[in-house]
Amino acid sequence: MNAEPNLDRIISMVKKLLALAGNNPNEKEAASAAEKASALMAEYNLSMAAIDATNPEIRVEEGFFDTNGKAQKWGQYIWGGVCKLNFCYYYISPKNGVNYHMVIGTRVNVISTEVMAQYLVDTTNNLAIEARNNSQIRGAEQNAFKLGVAVRLRQRLIDLKEQRANGQGTTYSGTTLPVLADLYKVHELQNKQQLETLHPGIRLGKNKGSGTKKHSAYQQGKAAGDTISLNQQMGRTNRQMLEN
Repeated sequence: MNAEPNLDRIISMVKKLLALAGNNPNEKEAASAAEKASALMAEYNLSMAAIDATNPEIRVEEGFFDTNGKAQKWGQYIWGGVCKLNFCYYYISPKNGVNYHMVIGTRVNVISTEVMAQYLVDTTNNLAIEARNNSQIRGAEQNAFKLGVAVRLRQRLIDLKEQRANGQGTTYSGTTLPVLADLYKVHELQNKQQLETLHPGIRLGKNKGSGTKKHSAYQQGKAAGDTISLNQQMGRTNRQMLEN
């Protein structure tokens, strides 16, 4: 089955929706666009994951430059959470003084992860700027705020993964998702085998987390993390409008 042309079309549609969400001053319309993008990518990702799960030849490893700087850990929480949701393996690779988000999975899953993770990173940055401009936090508190957003997002992404694993949730068309626990296990095993094949004997350090003394900004960030829509619902009519 050759899914590449269809994947390219889906990616184009998702990018248009996320651009609409990021540039829309109307909060409800922006959230709606983000929801549609998430649902569209999620459903395509899930359908292809079942087909590609046991095929080791279609797994890839991609590295994505961490634009937030090596000292800032919050982006790692977001990328790690999205990887868990999208059947991918995630680790950080420091190269030449900067970090790269390393993602292993099928091509569909890796692209899904890149699109959604970058959207959530950009949204987190925008929320921090908005909070500063509204005098909710000081400029020096932005990173603590972003950390709060990222920690909350990661937990919500993990919760969403567990819901999918247990067969809780519906597709854009209203049908019930299957139980995906076994599918997640297959992908986890295949991804780890791919890691060992690409990097024999690799030893990865554990993420020690990232604390902050700016607790008020951190808690405000966690609250803001609840406002970012991860809703998986999408109307068929909206999808058809995008495709036309």
